[in-house]
Amino acid sequence: MRKVFLSNIFIQNLEKTVFKSDDFIISDETKYLCSLPYVIEDRVKEGDTVCIITGVNQSTDKQENKGKKNYEEIFKPEIRRSVEGKNVTLEFYEIPIMKHYDADAFNSFFRQVVELLQEGDILHLDLTWGLKPYITSLFIALMYAENAGIDVKVDTVFYAHRYDGVDDGNHDKPSFIYDITSLYYLNSLAGHAKKGQRPMLDHILRFLIKE
Repeated sequence: MRKVFLSNIFIQNLEKTVFKSDDFIISDETKYLCSLPYVIEDRVKEGDTVCIITGVNQSTDKQENKGKKNYEEIFKPEIRRSVEGKNVTLEFYEIPIMKHYDADAFNSFFRQVVELLQEGDILHLDLTWGLKPYITSLFIALMYAENAGIDVKVDTVFYAHRYDGVDDGNHDKPSFIYDITSLYYLNSLAGHAKKGQRPMLDHILRFLIKE
């Protein structure tokens, strides 16, 4: 059984920030530039098999590929540090994100993600970075794997609202990591809805979601 963490790489230059969360246990709020390592620290236990699947921008010209550079020099080292001392098996899988964008590229990305997922996987999704079609592809891949696979579980979907203080120079203002797994299950509820069920489902939503 693997704990799988899916995300897209960032192409920005990240400034140091303070992370906080009401949903995850964060032991050291300034340890990482990326948000995913904090969630890995919270979710990964001794002896786990940890699989990191990441969409990484690829360069098609002579310009520096910032996504690839961030992936190799920042993202992967921080992931490795997040599991130090836990005796885990750590696997990295890179899915290329090409310079040109069209439906075929987005569909191919989805297929490559799905082909890396296995029966029995426990899935975690970071929706912080990436173009919307690639974020959507990762979200749909979770549902595909859970519905079509055997013993596949979606554990966590999260988003980090990152604040680096560039606008006003206030680097003490914190960034927040939010658990939005409930949106995944609301999407599943909508996907299974039948014609004519709207009144009943509206009642369920009012019960589940309080003002």
